[in-house]
Amino acid sequence: MPRAPKPTPTPFSRSIQAELTAWMTRRGVSQRKLADLTGLSQSSLSVTLGIGRRALDTNELEAICIALGVEPVEIVRAARAAINAETRSPAVGAQSSYDLAALNEDERLDADDSSYL
Repeated sequence: MPRAPKPTPTPFSRSIQAELTAWMTRRGVSQRKLADLTGLSQSSLSVTLGIGRRALDTNELEAICIALGVEPVEIVRAARAAINAETRSPAVGAQSSYDLAALNEDERLDADDSSYL
């Protein structure tokens, strides 16, 4: 019996992917190195983090977070904050969730009023 395809990423999933990609950049970790650290295939990482065609599952999220030395809750909170900020400020020039994910922690805290919890 064939496997069901994994779901396409929602805006929240894409925000998580952007946050993980930002952490990869901060840590200087390439997809190839992340594949070595996590045991996930580089092609799978490319499809999820690189081109964002497939949503991450929780096992992948955990493995990537361990490899990057970041808590999954930090990734999820930052992704949710980015989505909330995007929906609160749809004005021209508003930052996208991808831009917000790349901000450092202090800048994210300024952009987030913590009302998402």
